[in-house]
Amino acid sequence: MIRVSEGKYRIGDTKVLIFVRILRSHVMVRVGGGWDTLSHYLDKHDPCRCRT
Repeated sequence: MIRVSEGKYRIGDTKVLIFVRILRSHVMVRVGGGWDTLSHYLDKHDPCRCRT
């Protein structure tokens, strides 16, 4: 993860910018109109973790 600015990160070599914040004891990622945990987001979007 590369920090672009406060709360904005880029993962790997992609051009996708994600918005991240800490809520209570969870790291949350902005997805669509809501928020998801970083762990769940990476399970869906990380090529090393994706299941076919």
